[in-house]
Amino acid sequence: MARMKALRKFEAGVARFRLEEVVIPDPGPDDVVVEIAYAGICGTDLHIYHDTYADAPPMTVGHEFSGVIVAVGSAVGGLHVGDRVVAETNQHYCGTCELCKAGRFCLCDERKALGQKTDGVFAEYALVRASNVHVLPDNVTMKDAALAEPLSCVVHAVMERSTVKASDVVLVTGPGPIGLLAAATAKLQGGRVVVAGTSQDAERLQLARDLGAEEAIDITTNNLPAYIDALTHGTGVDVV
Repeated sequence: MARMKALRKFEAGVARFRLEEVVIPDPGPDDVVVEIAYAGICGTDLHIYHDTYADAPPMTVGHEFSGVIVAVGSAVGGLHVGDRVVAETNQHYCGTCELCKAGRFCLCDERKALGQKTDGVFAEYALVRASNVHVLPDNVTMKDAALAEPLSCVVHAVMERSTVKASDVVLVTGPGPIGLLAAATAKLQGGRVVVAGTSQDAERLQLARDLGAEEAIDITTNNLPAYIDALTHGTGVDVV
């Protein structure tokens, strides 16, 4: 049986990660096997490393990825070997509870997610539920596509669970990857985006400006509430 390398949490506890050789999975009827091109490190992965997040070792960690389908299950339609793909993280859910019926599978009590309670994507290949897979358009690179899962979280928060209208002032606290994606998403909706960080975030604050933020503020040297008040009421304020 062909084998591959995978980063696994091999038992419960802090820092119980190691690189192991495991069998390359075969697809079940409703699955595909994906050769991983890129995988991102999520805050959840760090919590799993520190044993502060519910998980089910032994398992391969990781859930943000892009890759190419190399095997397709017998009952799968519409997906083909060679397709460039990303995927949602919900590997298992009941499908019958009120949350599932509302399409909120990630809140199902029976949910098992990639890299949390089922084997994930910090490996050469990963087994993925076919219904979760999305084929990439040709103009999206594999490296960029690895951000699809965190971007989907941002879109859900900024566009589906809230509303940003043209000229709304949107404050994003923290210029990490999620914060920068949130800033860009709010900007695309017409918001006047302000990103706040600290002196340690100088490069990321500049990136926020490059992504279209109206201002990126170092709160260690600026009065953020005064700036937001001035921006909201149309008066000037200097930012240093």
